[in-house]
Parts: sequence; structure tokens; C-alpha cells
Amino acid sequence: RAHLIGQRAPLHLTAAGKVFLAFVDSLNPTALEEAPEGIAEELHEIRAQGFAVVAEEFQGQVLTVAAPVRDFRGEVVAALAISVPKAKARNKRKLAEAVLEAAQEVSQALGFRPKR
Repeated sequence: RAHLIGQRAPLHLTAAGKVFLAFVDSLNPTALEEAPEGIAEELHEIRAQGFAVVAEEFQGQVLTVAAPVRDFRGEVVAALAISVPKAKARNKRKLAEAVLEAAQEVSQALGFRPKR
């Protein structure tokens, strides 16, 4: 299945969207109007682990991992994501580690310095 450039999806159906919902407090409250029950618990888990994993919620047979990208103020300004065929996604933890590392590198390039 192909997707058109500019195609839209509800935030709660994509890994990058869930990263925004979990980490960005200023999002419009209507962003969750169509979300299923239990989304609050899922967003809490995403905040705790630092990344989102979505399998087949928006696109069948695809697994996506996303992590937040922060600017110099520490605010989430983007989400970095990787999508792979679900059949080839044998080690979700390794994918998550790679995405987290890449998102941290981009964040540092934007001036983000984690608090110690």
C-alpha cells in the first residue's frame, strides 16, 4: 500500500504522533477526541520509556519506532521515526535504541543538553 505525500493520519495512530501526544503539553486538546480508551496509559508508558512503538495501527504489516527531538530549551520540536516491515522487525529493543540514539544526536545538534 502506498501513501501519498502529505497524507494525514490521526496522531494517536502513528508512532511520531504518539511521541507528540506524550511529550508536548501545548497540543490542542481536541487531538485526542477520536483516540481509543486507554490512550492516557499508553502515553504515560511512552513518556517513561522515551519512545513509541506502533505496529499495524495505521499501515498494515509495518512497525514504526519514534523518539522525541528536543531543541536548546529542552522542548520537543520534532519526532524521529523509522518504519520497517513487521516481518523483519525481530528486535524491537535494538530498533528503539538506534532511534533514541539518532534522536539524541539531532537534539544535541539543536543545542539540547540533558540535565545531569
